[in-house]
Amino acid sequence: MNKLRKGERYLSLLEDIILVGLLFATVLIACAQIILRNGFSTGLSWADPALKMLVLYLTIFGSLVATRENKHLSIDVLSKLLPERINIQIQRFTNAFAAIICLLLAFYSIELVQISIQFDVRTFSDIPVWILQMIMPLGFALMGLRFVYNVFLYTGSPDSEFGIPGKSEANT
Repeated sequence: MNKLRKGERYLSLLEDIILVGLLFATVLIACAQIILRNGFSTGLSWADPALKMLVLYLTIFGSLVATRENKHLSIDVLSKLLPERINIQIQRFTNAFAAIICLLLAFYSIELVQISIQFDVRTFSDIPVWILQMIMPLGFALMGLRFVYNVFLYTGSPDSEFGIPGKSEANT
């Protein structure tokens, strides 16, 4: 279990570094494009499609971090009214359901990538779109695995050894 936690920490650090880098690149390219358009009546021809892809990547990596920290969108009205023992089971069920959805999305996004390969769709700088789209099956698969991880390790108590993933590790 210790190796699993260590691997998860390295994965979390890598996700955080990539997320910060993507955000920095997005802001830098967007600002450069604004300055070039407004100040010099020109622009970078590849900037707009690149920004669209960067937003996709930011969304996927942001979702991975939200899943890791157990801060994805949820409706928790019942959790305030029900006993903790039942809440733990509901949370496990919710995580299992989310894992199934994410893994289905990974499967169907693989089909999207295959279609892009089949039709040789290209984007800016003649880059094959499928290379950039690979983030979708990879991201959804990782989110699905994180939800599976949460199913087995969620105990409801952030201070326990296997509390809410992400929160308990901040205390160690």
